[in-house]
Amino acid sequence: MSRRRRGHALCAVLLLDKPRGLSSNHALQRVRRLCGAAKAGHGGSLDPLAEGLLPILFGDATRLSDRALAGDKTYRFGMAFGRQTSTGDTDGETVRECAQPAPDAAALRAVLPRFLGPQQQLPPMYSALKREGQPLYKLARQGIEVERAPRDITVHALELESVEGQVAYLQAQVSKGTYIRTLAEDIAAALSHCAHLVYLRRTECAGLRAPLCSLDDLAVMPPPQRWRQLLPASVLAPHWPCATLDAEQAGRFAHGQPLPWAGEAAAQIWVRDEPGRLLGIAQAEPRRLLPQRVFAAEAWQPGQPLDGLDFSSAAQ
Repeated sequence: MSRRRRGHALCAVLLLDKPRGLSSNHALQRVRRLCGAAKAGHGGSLDPLAEGLLPILFGDATRLSDRALAGDKTYRFGMAFGRQTSTGDTDGETVRECAQPAPDAAALRAVLPRFLGPQQQLPPMYSALKREGQPLYKLARQGIEVERAPRDITVHALELESVEGQVAYLQAQVSKGTYIRTLAEDIAAALSHCAHLVYLRRTECAGLRAPLCSLDDLAVMPPPQRWRQLLPASVLAPHWPCATLDAEQAGRFAHGQPLPWAGEAAAQIWVRDEPGRLLGIAQAEPRRLLPQRVFAAEAWQPGQPLDGLDFSSAAQ
């Protein structure tokens, strides 16, 4: 396998357990260095406050993030009653205080059904959404508030786990684009109260879930063992059909040539060779396969041998 000047070419996915206090980009760069990868990205950013599942995508897998990670997400979160902050979490300044006791479990369970189903949510100012090229959070730090259009979201499930003093712990399954900070504030407002997030953990993202790999565990592994934690890119969309090509067909696919197809039509299908290596993605028409994405032939994929590989570019 060839190695690029600044790291290995990989085509794989790592399900990282991002720690609290670290930005998604900082976590990504640490993983990229630990694995000695030439190219990596993440799917579904988490705020520094948040922890949990952060899919790290290597090589050609980065080109699939928008398609494959647009699904629902599941979070466990803790909301502390009595104080509302400018950011909706512990990082912000207090903008409102509520002196009344926190709602009990019965009151919370009674109000949660109001937030189920399709609805519109107003994005917070402290968000990465852009206005004329400027992230909203940068405007918010300058004390500038601008109008935001409500977004269509869906809350599929919302359950109370426990109430511990002033903090209620809940679990929510939501559509992409849902802000849990805003949901917590809206739940508190429905109870004539105020609250902010003190805990947020993502447990599922578009069907991806545990087991996760932590940065600490990854750091103490020998480099070859780190690569054994990687998953094939097909985990990003396991519901897509798959076509297996012989050597002659695989060569034609690699050059972007259409191939005969006797299967059902599908917008996207995975394409493999007979040994099981992912070759890319195709569109299946009634009689032919049209290559859409052809993966780099030199990239290492999970399932391939590690013997003889040079891991000197991986952080020790």
